Amino acid sequence: MKSLRIRIVSATVVLLLCCAFILASLLQKAFIKSLEVSEKSRLQGAAYTVLSFLEFDENKDVILDQATLSESLGEVEVVITDAQGKSLWPKGKDQVIHVPTVGNWEYRHIQKDLMLLYGFSWSFENEVKTFGLVIYDSGKIFQKEAQSFQKRMNLWLMIGCGILILLQWLMLQILFVPLRKVSKEVLQIEEGRKQKFEESYPTELEQLTSNINSLLQHERGQKTRFQHALDNLAHALKTPLTALRNIHAGDAQPESKELLQRVQSIIDYQIQTAATVGKTVFTKPVPILEVVKSLKDALQKVYEQKNMQWEVRIEPNASIRMDQGDLYEVLGNLLDNACKYGNKKIRITIVSNDCREIWIEDDGRGMDQEDFVNLTARGTRLDQSVEGSGIGLSVAQEILAVYDAKMTVDRSSMGGARIILTFQ
Repeated sequence: MKSLRIRIVSATVVLLLCCAFILASLLQKAFIKSLEVSEKSRLQGAAYTVLSFLEFDENKDVILDQATLSESLGEVEVVITDAQGKSLWPKGKDQVIHVPTVGNWEYRHIQKDLMLLYGFSWSFENEVKTFGLVIYDSGKIFQKEAQSFQKRMNLWLMIGCGILILLQWLMLQILFVPLRKVSKEVLQIEEGRKQKFEESYPTELEQLTSNINSLLQHERGQKTRFQHALDNLAHALKTPLTALRNIHAGDAQPESKELLQRVQSIIDYQIQTAATVGKTVFTKPVPILEVVKSLKDALQKVYEQKNMQWEVRIEPNASIRMDQGDLYEVLGNLLDNACKYGNKKIRITIVSNDCREIWIEDDGRGMDQEDFVNLTARGTRLDQSVEGSGIGLSVAQEILAVYDAKMTVDRSSMGGARIILTFQ
């Protein structure tokens, strides 16, 4: 779960459900307690009704009209007991019930059944006797009210939770506006449409964007200074090397010329390798077709006498996330080799839609795997009669390694070599 928004919403939902469960339990208990008080009052009313109809005959037997009671009390059941809890009315009740003391009420809730007990006394001519009044209720009304309340409570809690989650989501949408702006500006910086963060942000994000801007500025300044230092170094070395070549121009010993050529190759290799920028977070995509067209125009002038025929199979919108100078260096070296060792034709193709594989082909003599390994070694050339330092493929390979890319060789359908560049 990588999304911060989903994490917050998920945590909120879990917290709301826990709170809703606790709240529902507390409300249910409170309602049950208030409902029991209400039921007790209702049963007490029934007890007073029974007492108003109650009479005793001369034999001290209970006189109650069942039809009258049923009409007045409904479905409740009435039992009159003596002081020991034995049923006096209706007859046939064998159950012995504990009778409260005179004037006291006792309420019992046994499973679904409700029971109210009351102790009372009755004065006869020569004595006062204690009796018990028991009111039974099946609890249907009680259960119906409890279930109805629970359904209504669950419904309103669900609606309340839904509203709170919606409000939380809307609040997150508002709170995440600055983060979306940061994400948008990062994308624009990566694509090269901006050089730094330009929007204003809350205090919590301002320090972050300010630090990234400082880092970007430092990186660009360091890159510029490094490039200037390399240019100065190349210029400083060029003058003495040219002087040495002129001094040994008429030297009959080939060792001197070979030594100077080796020194030149080492300097060219190290400068070109050191100039590699490499893969950075904010490297913007470079249009490949523009680079190829620029190199094609330059190489056609250099190899004008060969009159090479170019076939470019690259879509106009094809791009690759790579430093422009590094891309020029890689494709420049490979296309230069294709012009050197090809006969008349060169073809460059982007094989995959995501620009992860590029082919550079020629119609020359080609090379096998052993030749390719030797050529990627510094200063080795396949044809010694062709002018060059022999570092092109090795420089290209080292630059590609910085970008986690690979370079392999195959036989082209044109008859020559096919150099395959594979990017991650």
